[in-house]
Amino acid sequence: MIKTSSGSTILIDSGSSDIRQMADDRLIPFLESRGVNHLDYIFLSHTDEDHINGVSDWLETGGTVGTVILPALPDNLA
Repeated sequence: MIKTSSGSTILIDSGSSDIRQMADDRLIPFLESRGVNHLDYIFLSHTDEDHINGVSDWLETGGTVGTVILPALPDNLA
């Protein structure tokens, strides 16, 4: 997580392919230790599970986000 000098909170990807409860065991305790229950921005480089499963689990527990930035969809999916 990045915290800017103006106080914005930013998360870039958050997932794992080998840690089963990544959000419960790592992401949530980390964010809670810093008093963060709202992220201003989440950047997801791509939507593979190893990049998003922590974020989706955190959102399901009540975490909130202002803006999610995703990659553009390929032409065949747009």
